[in-house]
Amino acid sequence: MKTPGKLKAFTILEVTVAMIIAAVCIGIAYSAYSIMKQSYLQYDSKNKKIAEIVLLEKLLKKDFSEANRIIRTETGFAVNSDKQDVSYRINELSILRTQNSVRTDTFNVAVKDLAMLFTGSPSRVGEPVDKLEVKAVFEDQPFEVVFSKTYSSADLIAFENEKEEYGKQNYNNNR
Repeated sequence: MKTPGKLKAFTILEVTVAMIIAAVCIGIAYSAYSIMKQSYLQYDSKNKKIAEIVLLEKLLKKDFSEANRIIRTETGFAVNSDKQDVSYRINELSILRTQNSVRTDTFNVAVKDLAMLFTGSPSRVGEPVDKLEVKAVFEDQPFEVVFSKTYSSADLIAFENEKEEYGKQNYNNNR
């Protein structure tokens, strides 16, 4: 029988050094991954907020352009068109958009100031709106958007007739 000769192998010290180097490399890779993941999540969150504001602006433009009539309500305004009825409820933390009493969209926009005007004067509840001015805050930066609706002369005359009719009914009810 032959006795085995010397086997070629790594010493325990060499294996330990290799494991330490591998652990350092894995630690650096994990730290880089964590930083990238956190950065991506912040980027994604900010983009979702921006997309929400862009969608709200797009829907408001569409609703204003398609509207036959925009009426101020106690909590916001209602948009009436041939295609659909949409109501907006506005508070300081969010804007709720309800479409045909079926679908409600919530936009988390901090509204700081809101002006609803008709022919340059503030609109009261039940009166038409032809201009909406919204001052809001995003990421501690204030911004303002303005939406306008141009009514035809026939619409303006109809508004005046309705206003007169409403006034007569109130006068008769208060007698």
